[in-house]
Amino acid sequence: MLYSICAEVRAAESVDFAHQVKPLLAQQCFACHGPLKQESNLRLDAGTLILAGGESGPIVVPGHADQSTLIEIVRGGVANAQMPPPGEGTPLKPAEVQLLERWINEGANFPADDRPELDPREFWSYQPVERPAIPTSRTPEASKNPVDAFINARLAEHQLTPVATADPFTLLRRVYLDLTGLPPNQQQIEAFARDPSDAAYEATVDRLLQSPQYGERWGRHWMDVWRYSDWYGSTAANEIRNSQYHIWHWRDWIIKSLNEDKGYDKMVHEMLAADELAPTDRDALRATGYLGRSWYLFNRTTWLIDTVEHANMAFLGVTMKCARCHDHKYDPIRQTDYYRFRAFFEPHDVRTDPYPGESDVKIKGLPRVYDKMVDAPTYLFQRGDERSPDKENPLSPGVAEAFGTPLGDLNEIILPVEARYLELQPEFTHVAEQAIKDRLGKSQTALADIQAQLEPLPASTSALPTQPWRADLVRESAAALFQQFNPDEELEEHWEQLAGTWAVEEQTLRPELPAAGVTAYLATKQNHPQDFYARLVYRPLEPGTYRSIGFSFDLQQVGDSQDIYTSTGDQQQSVQAFHRVAGKDVYPNSGIVKTDLQVGAETTLEVVARGRDLRIWLNGQLKLDYVMPLKRQPGRFAAWVYAGTAEFRELEIHALQPSPVDAPRRLSQLQLAAQLEQMEIEAIEAELAALRARVAAERAKYEPADADEITALAIAADKAEKRVTHLRTQRQLIETDHYLQLVANFDPTAAPGESMLLVDAEQLQTASQAAVEASANAMATATGQYQPLGEPYPAKSTGRRLALARWMTDRRNPRTARVAVNHIWLRHFGRAIVPTVADFGIRSQPRSHPLLLDWLAAELIESGWRMKPLHKLIVMSQAYRRSSAVGDQAHNLESDPDNTYLWRMNSRRLEAEAVRDSILFASEQLDPTLGGPTLPQTEGHTTFRRSMYYQVTPDNRMDFLAQFDVASPVQCYQRKVSVVPQQALALNNSVLAQNHARHLATLLTALEQREFITRTFFKTLSRPPTDKERQLSVQFLTQQEKLLADTAALTPLLPGDEGVTPPAADASQRARENYVQVLFNHNDFVTVR
Repeated sequence: MLYSICAEVRAAESVDFAHQVKPLLAQQCFACHGPLKQESNLRLDAGTLILAGGESGPIVVPGHADQSTLIEIVRGGVANAQMPPPGEGTPLKPAEVQLLERWINEGANFPADDRPELDPREFWSYQPVERPAIPTSRTPEASKNPVDAFINARLAEHQLTPVATADPFTLLRRVYLDLTGLPPNQQQIEAFARDPSDAAYEATVDRLLQSPQYGERWGRHWMDVWRYSDWYGSTAANEIRNSQYHIWHWRDWIIKSLNEDKGYDKMVHEMLAADELAPTDRDALRATGYLGRSWYLFNRTTWLIDTVEHANMAFLGVTMKCARCHDHKYDPIRQTDYYRFRAFFEPHDVRTDPYPGESDVKIKGLPRVYDKMVDAPTYLFQRGDERSPDKENPLSPGVAEAFGTPLGDLNEIILPVEARYLELQPEFTHVAEQAIKDRLGKSQTALADIQAQLEPLPASTSALPTQPWRADLVRESAAALFQQFNPDEELEEHWEQLAGTWAVEEQTLRPELPAAGVTAYLATKQNHPQDFYARLVYRPLEPGTYRSIGFSFDLQQVGDSQDIYTSTGDQQQSVQAFHRVAGKDVYPNSGIVKTDLQVGAETTLEVVARGRDLRIWLNGQLKLDYVMPLKRQPGRFAAWVYAGTAEFRELEIHALQPSPVDAPRRLSQLQLAAQLEQMEIEAIEAELAALRARVAAERAKYEPADADEITALAIAADKAEKRVTHLRTQRQLIETDHYLQLVANFDPTAAPGESMLLVDAEQLQTASQAAVEASANAMATATGQYQPLGEPYPAKSTGRRLALARWMTDRRNPRTARVAVNHIWLRHFGRAIVPTVADFGIRSQPRSHPLLLDWLAAELIESGWRMKPLHKLIVMSQAYRRSSAVGDQAHNLESDPDNTYLWRMNSRRLEAEAVRDSILFASEQLDPTLGGPTLPQTEGHTTFRRSMYYQVTPDNRMDFLAQFDVASPVQCYQRKVSVVPQQALALNNSVLAQNHARHLATLLTALEQREFITRTFFKTLSRPPTDKERQLSVQFLTQQEKLLADTAALTPLLPGDEGVTPPAADASQRARENYVQVLFNHNDFVTVR
C-alpha cells in the first residue's frame, strides 16, 4: 500500500510534455529546429521527431539525461554548439535545463496525440484571398447584406441572439461620427427621427460619404496607421531632425484621395512610388511624404529600419523587427528577406522641390522622394549590427517566398527631363518668362510716361532760360511740408522704428541702440518727394569712436539708400555723402569734408537734393556740393545713429517746388531717362531671348539630340547671355558719360572737392568703357558656356519601389487587402476581425469572422479597391445598426461577454480629435476650411480648425488632445483608450471647454428655459432630453441661479488661464454656462453608442 501511494505521488510530479516541455522548446528552439527551418536536419516540435534526432544521430537517450546530447548542448558543454546561438536568444535558465533533464530521466514521454507543428507557410494569412460563398440566412433582412449573412452565421454557431436596432437618435449620431467625425445638427436629427426608414438612412449614408468631412475623418484614421508626423528636431535652431518641412502636403493628399474615392491600391502605389509612376505630377508626388516622414537626420540606418518595419506592419501585417538580426522565430521570413526588402528603399532619398516663383523651400516647398543613389548596394548586417555588413554578398530586392506572390520585373525608369530638371517644367519657365515680361511692361510704361512729359518741352536746353542755383531760391521753393517730428503726436503715426528703440523725452527724440556697433533707424512710413529740403537740429551726446549721426533717403530697405552723416569721433570730425548698395557702404572720396563739430554742441544740418545734385549746410555754412553717382530711386527718409547717441530737437522734410533753375536740368534729365529706359527695354527683351535660348540648350542637353544641335544651341545661349551683359554695360556707359558731363560742368561757389569729383567721375567712365569693350569681345568669342537654369537630379530611377507597390496590390498577395479591410472594420465596430491589426503572422490572435474577412478583402479588390462602397456596405448592415445595449439578451453575456461575435454594437469613446471638434461644432465655431499648412499646437484653444490640422509630433501635441489618448506618431496602428480623471478636468477646466460652453450659452440666451434645455441637448448629445433628464436640468439651473445670485456667499473666482472668457455676471446666464459644461462632461458626449 505504501508503494502504491509513493508511485501516485511520483506520477503526480511527472513532467508534462505538452504543457511544460513543448512550450519551452517552442520559445527557445523552434525558430531553428521547427516546421520552418531544420538546422542539422533536426526538428524539436514533436516527441517522435525529438527521439529521431538529426544528422548526428539521436540527441535524447530516454531515461539517461547524462547521456543525452541535448542536455550537453543547452548546458554549453559542446564546443561551437551553444544553443540558442549567441545573439539569437537567451541561454536556458538552470531550472529550465533541470526540467529537460527530469523529462528525459522519466523516459522522455509524450502524449500519443502529439503532432508536429503546422508549417507556417500553410497558415491562413499566407494563403491567397478567395471569395467564400455567402452563408444562407433564415431572415430576409440578413440576406440583403452579405455582412449580416456572415455575422448571423457566427451568431447561430455560438447560439447568440442579436439585439434590436438602435433608436434613430443613437444610430444617426453613430453614423455621422463614424463617417465624418462630427455629430448631426438638430434639423438633421429631427428629420431622421420622423423618417428612420431604410431609404432615408441610405440617403444619409450616401450624403455623408460625399461630404468633404469624410476625407478628413478617415484621413485621420489612415494617418494613425501611416504614422503621420510633422517635422520635429531643434525648434530653436530651426533644425529638422525627423520627418520633413511641409509634410502637410501628404496629409492633404490623403484627404483629397479619400474624398475622390481613389483606390487603395493607387494610394499605395503613389505613397511608395509616385516619383516613378507619375514623376511630373506634383499632386501625386505629395503622396511620397509617406516615405519622407521616416527621414532621420543623424542615421540613415535608423531611417531605413523605420521604413522597412512600418511598411510591413501598415500594408502587410508583418512584424519584421526580429528578422533584422536573425530569421523570424515564428513566421517564414528569413533574415535575408528583411534586407532584400530594405533593398527596395536603399537608393531613395528625400528632397524638397520649390514651387514656381518661390525659391525658398522653407517658405513654400514640396517634400518628395527620389532615387538619389541608384547603384547603392544592400548588405545583410550580421546580427543586425550596421557595423558588421556582409559586403561579400550584396542583396538584390526581393520578397519572402511564403507570400506566394511573385515579384514583377524590376525595370529601371528613364525619367522625363521635366521630372529631373524642375526648371524645365512649363510652370517654371512660364513664371521665369512672366517675371521678365512684367519688368518689360513696367519699363515700357515708364518710357511712355517720360515721353509724355517730354512732349510739351523744347527739343534743346538752349531754348530755356538759365538761372544760377542760389540757397535763397532753394529755401523759397521749400514750401510744401512732407514730414516733421512733432513731440505732441504719437511717434508711430508717421514713423516706423526699423532698428533700436526711439522715444520722445522732454520734447526731444532719443534713440537707444540695441547693441554696441549697431545702427538705430527711424524711417518715414511713406516715400519722400524726389526733390526735397531737409533740416535736422540735433546734439551729439556721448564720446566714442565714431558717433555717426545722419540720415538716409531714397531708402528701399536698410542697406540700399543714399546717405549723409556727420561724425564727432575721436580721430576726426566730418560730414560725408555716400551710398549703400545691397548692404555694402560706398564712400566716394569727393563726398567727405572735415568739420569742427563738437560733442554736446547743437548742430543744424540742412540738405537739398535736386535730381542727382546734393548740397549740404552745417550751421548755416555750405559744406558740400556733390553729384550723386547713383541714379535716384523712389524711397523713404530715415534718421539714424551709429556707435553713439544723440537727441533730435527738430526734424522736418519739405518738397521742393519747381523753380526756373529746374527747367534745363529737367529737360536734360528727361532726355537721358528716355534714352536709358529705351536701352533698358532692349536689355530686358534680350534677357527674355536669353532665357528661351538657355531653356532650348538645356532641354537639348538632357533629351536625345544630335551633338551638333546641342553645340549650336549652347553657343546660341552663350551669345544671348553675353548680349544681355553687353547691352547692360552700354547702358551703364551712357550713365557714366552723363555723370562725367555733370561734374565737368559743375561750378561750386563755396565747396571744396571739385577735383576729387572729377577724378571719381573719370574713373567711373574709364571702367564703364572697359566693360563695354570686354563684353563685346566676350560676345564675339562665345564658347557655349552659359548659366544653367538649375541643378538636374539623376536621369533614372530604379523602379524598385514601384515594383514593390504593385506586388503589394497584386490580386494574389494574401495580405494587403485583408489588412486594409481589417483596419476599416476596426474603426466601424471598435473591434477588429483580427485583433492584432499590425500582425497577421503565426502569433496573431484568432480571427472572429474568418470568412467575412476574406469576403470583404475580395470585395475590396474586385470593387477596384474603392473604399466608399465598402463603408456603405458595412454601415448599411443590420449588425452595424444594432443597439449597444444588452437589452433582453442578458444570456449572451455569459457566452460572449466581450461581444466577439457582434450580437450587439460596441460602445466606443470618441477619439481625441473628435472630442475637440464636437465641442467646436456644438458652439458653432468650427472652421470648416479644408487643408493647408500645419497650425501650431499652442493655438488649439484660440483658432478653431479641425484638430487634424494642428502640429502633432512625438514632442509636441495639443495638451487637450493628449488627455484623450491622441495617436502617437511613433506608432499607432490601434488607439489605446484610457479613463483618467484628467479627461473630466479637461472638459471642465480647460480654456477650450470653458470658452465654448460660454459661447454656446450666449448663442441660446434668448430662449426660454424649456427650449434652452432641448436645444442644448441636441447640440451636445444629439438627442432630446428624457422627462427625467429635463426634470434634473430644471432643478440644476434653478439651484445654480440661486447659488450664483448670492454673491456674498460665493468664493471669489480666481483669474482663469490666459485667453479664457470670463463667466457671465448675470446669475441666470452663468447658470446656463455651467449647465453646458455639465453636458460636455456627460458620458454620452464623448461616447459613440
